[in-house]
Amino acid sequence: MNENTRIKDKMRSAYTPQQWLGVQINQIYDRRFTEIVQIEKWDKKECFYREPGKYDWIDSEWKDYTAGENWGGDKRTAFFRTEVTIPAGFDKKYTVLNLNPGGEGVLKVDGIYTGGLDIKHDVIFLTDCAKAGDKYNLEIEIYCNEMEVDAVIHNFSVSEICVLDREIEDSFYDFICLFDIMETPQASSEVIAFLLIELRNAMAVIDFSEKSESVFKQGLISAAKYLKDHVYDSGRFPVEGRLNMVGHSHLDLVYQWDYNEFLRKIGRTHSTVLNMMKEFPDYLFSQSQLKLYEDLKTLYPEIYNRLKGRVAEGRWEVIGGMYVEPDCNLISGESLIRQLQLGLQITHDEFNQSSSVCWLPDVFGNAWFIPQILKKAGFKYFITNKPVIWNDTNEFPHSSFWWEGPDGSRILAHLPSTHFGANVNPDVMLTNWNEYKQKSVSKEAIYNYGYGDGRGGPNRKDLLTSRRFRKCPGIPKSELTHGEESFKRIEADITKIPVWKDEIYLETHRGTYTTQAKLKKNNRRAEILYKNVEVLSALASLDGAVYPADELLEGWKIILKNQFHDILPGSHVNTAFHDSIKDYDRAFEIGESLFDRGLKQLIAREEGKNSVAVFNTLSWERSDNVEMIFHVSGITNPIVLDSNGVEIPSQIIKQEGTIISLIAAVENIPSFGYKVFSLADGKSAFDSPFNYSENKIENDFFVIDFSDDGSIAAIFDKTNNKQIILPEGGANKFQMFEDVPGKYAAWDIVPTYKDREYPIPAVEKTEIVEDGPVRLVLKQVRNFYESRIEQKIVIYRNSPKIDFITDIDWTERDRLLKVGFPVEVNAMRAAYDMSYGYIERPTHDNTSWDAAKFEVAAHMWADVSEGDYGVSILNDCKYGFDISGNLMRMTLLKGPRYPDPLADIGHHSFTYSLFPHKGDWRSAETPQKAWELNDKLLTVPVTGEGISEKSYIKIDGDHVMLSALKLSEKGDALIIRVYEDQNKRGPVKISFHKEMIEAAECDLLENEIEEVIVQNGMIEFDIKPYEIRTFKIKF
Repeated sequence: MNENTRIKDKMRSAYTPQQWLGVQINQIYDRRFTEIVQIEKWDKKECFYREPGKYDWIDSEWKDYTAGENWGGDKRTAFFRTEVTIPAGFDKKYTVLNLNPGGEGVLKVDGIYTGGLDIKHDVIFLTDCAKAGDKYNLEIEIYCNEMEVDAVIHNFSVSEICVLDREIEDSFYDFICLFDIMETPQASSEVIAFLLIELRNAMAVIDFSEKSESVFKQGLISAAKYLKDHVYDSGRFPVEGRLNMVGHSHLDLVYQWDYNEFLRKIGRTHSTVLNMMKEFPDYLFSQSQLKLYEDLKTLYPEIYNRLKGRVAEGRWEVIGGMYVEPDCNLISGESLIRQLQLGLQITHDEFNQSSSVCWLPDVFGNAWFIPQILKKAGFKYFITNKPVIWNDTNEFPHSSFWWEGPDGSRILAHLPSTHFGANVNPDVMLTNWNEYKQKSVSKEAIYNYGYGDGRGGPNRKDLLTSRRFRKCPGIPKSELTHGEESFKRIEADITKIPVWKDEIYLETHRGTYTTQAKLKKNNRRAEILYKNVEVLSALASLDGAVYPADELLEGWKIILKNQFHDILPGSHVNTAFHDSIKDYDRAFEIGESLFDRGLKQLIAREEGKNSVAVFNTLSWERSDNVEMIFHVSGITNPIVLDSNGVEIPSQIIKQEGTIISLIAAVENIPSFGYKVFSLADGKSAFDSPFNYSENKIENDFFVIDFSDDGSIAAIFDKTNNKQIILPEGGANKFQMFEDVPGKYAAWDIVPTYKDREYPIPAVEKTEIVEDGPVRLVLKQVRNFYESRIEQKIVIYRNSPKIDFITDIDWTERDRLLKVGFPVEVNAMRAAYDMSYGYIERPTHDNTSWDAAKFEVAAHMWADVSEGDYGVSILNDCKYGFDISGNLMRMTLLKGPRYPDPLADIGHHSFTYSLFPHKGDWRSAETPQKAWELNDKLLTVPVTGEGISEKSYIKIDGDHVMLSALKLSEKGDALIIRVYEDQNKRGPVKISFHKEMIEAAECDLLENEIEEVIVQNGMIEFDIKPYEIRTFKIKF
């Protein structure tokens, strides 16, 4: 039975009245095609698709094919072509194609993309007034594999050209809409009884045995009029409320397919939308993701031009304002800004429009700082769906609410109660309305509908059904509209709505903080690299260098694309992973070339052999350890001197011929600036300050005792006279758990993972591999199951932290690897870096809301602190954390089998640090220490002549971080953006190595808000807690 058959699947000897109605209604559906001509003969060629325009052909020549024969195979694509002639009996009639080749594809008619073909779209409008004898050339490109459909062998089960009688079709939908309400479990008994009587009365008018189509149709028309008069226009059983029906098609760039397949999906989807708009003048559509529009313009210019026409006439809404719909836990605040800047720029340039709706239906939670960014980019509204439909523990308490960020910015948020890929179905519609939690203050809700991921968005059933639900007993009034208009109606209708002042945490998909760890490492690295490239390029431009805007844009587009919410989270097939790795390789190639160029332009000194400039790309003066490379020809005992000729601590870590690598402890490297150091020959004044024995290492800061298994038994903080680790020990302990969360293995971690732990064997080898004036390095090696860990535990002369430089060869499947530190700290809440500021979360399970956060996202650091002491964990590429009671754990790797059975198999390198501290994390400057781990000091070989020390930018405010320094989009000034990250307020001063002459504060789109007074060549302003400030400056 097809989807329109409404007979309950049970064994009965006779129909109930309700079942008999279903049989009769289905007979109407079966008569909607009044004339049918089979299209039997096609030509066929099969191939493997590689990328747009590139195929590996299986068939070198076209082959004869008869509809009904098997075709296909895993990952195959087929092309079908034929010519159809309009039969004489079709003349001046409404003509459609009814095609079901199987799989997922697109139809071209006379070379024009006409519509997608899939399990939701098989009837394609051809003409409303056919001309007998006209010929049409049909060509289908179809992919065997379809989302969540196992079959890859197909047989072109339907291949017809048909006359569609729209009056019969309309009559069918007049009946079926009411019948579906009657079948809905949520319908009241009164509504069911009313509809059953009236449907039977109307059905009695129709004579199904009538052979004359005209007489049969007359009965249908009479029945439809009866339903209109007695039901649709009756005003009976009204539901107070309106569903704003927003048609769209959510399109994942990758998921069960790779990006090249996405490029075919956008052609299928949007040709379908455009063809249906031609057939249904009331059809309105909304589409997000400006990257998608870029690709349409490049690959499908004819489709793109047609959709631009629909945008101009107001039927197609370009919504969302983002380049892609990114993951909103893992990307930096600056990346989110760039998503909006680029998306809105394309929206303006291509369509002369803007967007006030942040459209993120499918993302896996939303960081708390987002409201401020949206507000400062001109957005008013926010929509997401998953917390309502996917939460595994708690029901999200609000549908329409003010989402308030930590700075106090508010944006009107709406979380529909149903899936963003819903069809127009009365049961789902009633769910949407009945579960709408703000009915007491608003009679407006949003119902986003349409098949996604290549299935073409709304189909004809959705559109014909939605028309009838505009006024229908027992159903809220439904109106086709757009996203922005829906929000405007809600905004105008609401009185008092609740405030949600927190992140929007998704109680599922917690594994996305960890899966495909290499992509997360690449994203972190790319975000920092491009921040630094822009800073260097902007500063160099003040001295006349050309700012590389085009190259930076190319690199940023790669970064932003790969932040899509099924790329960066790791929820995709293997080919998508490798495509992303190639993308990042290109981004790094661009970024590193620009970085080297910018650094050399800025320092503007000749390259030398025995001197290096150590450059600091952070906004505070910095003392740290840095690797230096020198040529040592003629030098026997190398030592490192500062610009005053004073030796600094250093030690050799590698030497190959005349090339020597040292690590040196440098001090007071200026903010956004450099100091020059040189190599000399002489006897060093520095000895190793470290002590070690079989199970102990020690420096001026810590005494670290090891257990026999290689984990840390105790850490004594000598400076603060504190034992850091609980007496039972087990710090830096690797723990591996069973990880079988269900179908969505890459996405999820479930709380029962703790039920089965697989013991990690003790270390097999421990040795001291470095011991010098700067650092001591203890190396541990352990093999476990089919994997291997090599870890270097590093303590320093000048730094009160412990680094864990880790290399893992990982092959485990269905496993989760964590590392833990049971710390001697009493804290009810832990603080986590969320990129723009921090967020606190409980370390207990007092409520179900607390318990649900058993795995959370953080960026560079997490901390627990008591009254006068605390411990921070820093990292250079990890995002999954688990802090419960005294146990601080970080999730290192997952081994899911779906959708990529090879996910994370391979080599992984990363560093995390333990940073114990006096006071809380603010006074200890944990954010600064985390940035120093991630954004290391850099060196450039220089001659010994020239300026030995220079600072280019100074930001006076220890709680203020630089987010960006770049050339403005107009190219007429520099843009500097800072943010407050410690929940403090106070004055901030910004100065450069050159005097500013003009400044203005801007929004995030670089529109000027107000002039800022420049005094003594600098700007001064007050900043509020968590605030983001952007300025345009001229010199």
